[in-house]
Amino acid sequence: LIERAREAAYEFSNGLPNFLCDQLTTRYLSSTLKPDWRYKDRVEVELVFVNQKEDYRNVRVNGKPTKKGGPEDTGTWSSGEFGTTLMDVFASNTNAKFTLRGPSQAAGLAAVVYDFSVLQPNAHWEIRFNGSVRPAYRGAVWIDPKSARVLRIEMNTRQLPSNYEVDTVESIVDYDWVTLSGQKFLLPSKSQNLACFRGTFNCTKNEIEFRNYRKFQVESQIMQVESGL
Repeated sequence: LIERAREAAYEFSNGLPNFLCDQLTTRYLSSTLKPDWRYKDRVEVELVFVNQKEDYRNVRVNGKPTKKGGPEDTGTWSSGEFGTTLMDVFASNTNAKFTLRGPSQAAGLAAVVYDFSVLQPNAHWEIRFNGSVRPAYRGAVWIDPKSARVLRIEMNTRQLPSNYEVDTVESIVDYDWVTLSGQKFLLPSKSQNLACFRGTFNCTKNEIEFRNYRKFQVESQIMQVESGL
């Protein structure tokens, strides 16, 4: 099943059409031992996926357009939900070690769960908090045994450098079926990211929703711009 899921992940990445969707990120803060999440702000962007790459436009914080910069300039942010994360886990040079956990459910479907771990020399998951590191990590994948598609993926860091600003980072991505131009694609429906700062109880949490998927219709215009540069 892991080998089938590996093949399905490559098909997923290579087969995605160009599309748009709305990404809504609600950010929370907590500063207590037992998390007490307090609303910080809400970031809305139009996510553009073209030629296997994510880009963002129309960035708004609490409904107000930002004057400059991308969404990563507004505070804690994540990317890679559209293929990069999945591809890294199954890539041969990541050499993830998978262990069967057992049956479960995700996206309303029966699933098989595998735990996995990745050693630091093989890690490609990049954490950026006033500096970039690629730590060892572990996690789990929920796989539909019929289609071999990943329905959910969880990851959390291990052994971040002792002098690094944060000591814990966790990520969850849930997938669901989306129809684009009459075809069904398994795409991210929601995501969650958490980070806690070293030596404190201060943590941040981003809850992300992906909505209103639609096909991107102006590929020819983009090609004309690129060819004219």
